[in-house]
Amino acid sequence: MGDKHMVLVTGTWGEKSEEEWHKDKKWKDDLADIGIKQLDRDVPFLWSSNLDGLIGENYDWRSGGAALKNYIEARQCKYGITNEPINLISHSHGMQIVAYAAYFGLRLGTVVTVAGPKRDKLDMQYKSIQTGSKCWIHVHSDWRDVWQLFGSLRWGSPFGQARDMKYANKNVYIPHTSHTDLMDFELLRNQGIFRSIMKGAPVQ
Repeated sequence: MGDKHMVLVTGTWGEKSEEEWHKDKKWKDDLADIGIKQLDRDVPFLWSSNLDGLIGENYDWRSGGAALKNYIEARQCKYGITNEPINLISHSHGMQIVAYAAYFGLRLGTVVTVAGPKRDKLDMQYKSIQTGSKCWIHVHSDWRDVWQLFGSLRWGSPFGQARDMKYANKNVYIPHTSHTDLMDFELLRNQGIFRSIMKGAPVQ
């Protein structure tokens, strides 16, 4: 059990596509090659991945966060690693799932959120990632494509939001990169993201 363990959390509609990064065998093999293994590769974490947050009730995100907490704690017990904080990497609105899981009391190692759009009235949940993890690294880009443009808008307002996260220990800005391409394994490795996971510290 010397390897670091990680759970992959997809974003909106990720479970509905077979081409998503978290289902890519090479992506997971590359992760294992650098000493980071999925907590349970045979039974990955699943959530509805439905679009949520449009009217502020956040039922899918809340239930997904509760499911993530239960998923991790059950497997920590199963594999006898209850003292090992588990690392997470999420894409897009998967960040909201991680935020709710932390808000519900899940203790974590390094959390990497990629292209996660901020949503109003979730400050307590976002702050819970900071206080409930060893390190939070947030990776973001600019309005390179329509998904990042819409993800940066506040409902009822013509003004976009900055995509950095004020509670993150480190914000990593990668310019002119699409919502999908931000999850490219080599891109993240070149940014030092995985090295930071192994060290349990922010990107230098």
